[in-house]
Amino acid sequence: MSAFSFGLEEGSYETAAALTSLGTSRAIDPPGFPHYPGAVLQEPADEGVLDGNGGVDNGDAVSMEGHDLPSDSEYEMVRGSGRQYKRRKRSRFRKMTPRLADSTAALESIRTEREVTERRVEAARAELEDARRRLEEAESELEAFGDRISAAEEAVVDAEIEEPNSKWNVMYKKLIEWKAVHGHTNVPSLKVQPDPEIKHLANWVANQRLYYALPPSKGKSLKNKPWTIVALNRIGFTWKVKDHTWDSHYAHLLRFKESHGHCNVPYTPTYEPDPKLVTWLNQQRAMFWKYKRGEESHITPERIRRLTEAGVDWTPTKNLWMTTLEKLRAFKEKHGHTFIPEKRSGPDFPLAQWVRRHRVMYDKNMAGENTSLTPERMRLLEEVGLYLDTKENKWRSRYRLLLEFKEKHGNMLLADRDHPRPMLKAWAQEQRKQHKAKQAGEPSDLTDERELLLREAGFCLELDASWYFINMMAELKSFYDTNSHFDVPETYESEPRLRGWVEVQRKEYRLFREGKQNKKGKESFGMGKILVLEELGFDWRYND
Repeated sequence: MSAFSFGLEEGSYETAAALTSLGTSRAIDPPGFPHYPGAVLQEPADEGVLDGNGGVDNGDAVSMEGHDLPSDSEYEMVRGSGRQYKRRKRSRFRKMTPRLADSTAALESIRTEREVTERRVEAARAELEDARRRLEEAESELEAFGDRISAAEEAVVDAEIEEPNSKWNVMYKKLIEWKAVHGHTNVPSLKVQPDPEIKHLANWVANQRLYYALPPSKGKSLKNKPWTIVALNRIGFTWKVKDHTWDSHYAHLLRFKESHGHCNVPYTPTYEPDPKLVTWLNQQRAMFWKYKRGEESHITPERIRRLTEAGVDWTPTKNLWMTTLEKLRAFKEKHGHTFIPEKRSGPDFPLAQWVRRHRVMYDKNMAGENTSLTPERMRLLEEVGLYLDTKENKWRSRYRLLLEFKEKHGNMLLADRDHPRPMLKAWAQEQRKQHKAKQAGEPSDLTDERELLLREAGFCLELDASWYFINMMAELKSFYDTNSHFDVPETYESEPRLRGWVEVQRKEYRLFREGKQNKKGKESFGMGKILVLEELGFDWRYND
């Protein structure tokens, strides 16, 4: 039995496999096996197995002279590692079936191909990075050329516009002077222009727009002289007159926002600096929604951007409706009702119109017709307490107008001299007509509540008279307020017919008191006339 020594490295599986192939009794240096430099491995006569203490059962052993012996824990570690290595050894060198051998070979081939591909990918990435670097360098060089070309072009334009004896340059300088004074390049082209120089300049400006639109194949096209286009663009030349109009409206819109804090231009009162601003703004909104739907529209993305940045509300209807509803709620909290007087000069006239329109739409919805008033908005109006019963609302609205008329004129005659609203006059006559029907036991819309409201206000329901009578009553009241008597002179200039009318009333009253009829064979003097005249304090002179 020969002895040989090995310089072993800790954790070396190759060494362990080599020793196993030489017939050693056990694997040396499995993972975790402690290393003892100078250990001598004795070759056994025949193969043995490990005993329970990690040694060889045939008595052969590794000489450990001159070294400390391993501890119990180290023995346990060596023991467990040796068993694991044996299992690996048996697994590695077991006989493979043809199918397993083919599958293993295929797997190794695929792994090899993947490694080759990975190396190609890395090489391609390196080439790509290099190409990107070269592209960036080329683009930088090109950009530098662009700046140089622009500077050269600008120098050419400067030289061109300074060329002497050029008619174009002369007109160009006149246009610069015009802009310095007026702030724009739109020289008006009037049929009757007293200044021939301005007329000549206007024609020249119009020609520049015409020549700009021509294709390069035409000799007069400005595209054949690009320096002229650059020169005109320098001074902000407007190639399209419509663009100037748009810019003008846009500037007014910015001024409106600066003054009011928003871009919702009202219909009334008209914005004085630009009366057409609200129409222009609504056109922009209409074209915006056509653009969003993919329909033909003249608005451009650039104009949409500018209007949006200015704060234009593209859907103002919904926001405006809620704002107006809040105004109505505030009016009710202040006045206790929603009967808003429709005075054109009043501050609440737009709100009154809004309320009237919504009452009409509500009534149509209830009748089964289709309007723009949605069920949700109907609910909100009902929550505010708006009188949505059309007939009741109309009556109460007219009643309030009647009270306002009395407060202003001191009576409820509604004579022509006081300029009452025609619909209020018609409503007053209708109330007297309904009262007459009620007295006769016929169907009537005049309820007890309405009748009480009218009588408390001082409205005479019994007055059954023509508008001529009512107008003369108003003239008589005016005469009495001035003179404190009813003796109207024959030469009364304000109403020459008043003296004769007064005499007729006294005569009709005598006939009424005596139970007689007038010349027409009927009783023309009713209690209504008597009541309104006595309320005025009229002197009947019945006993004269």
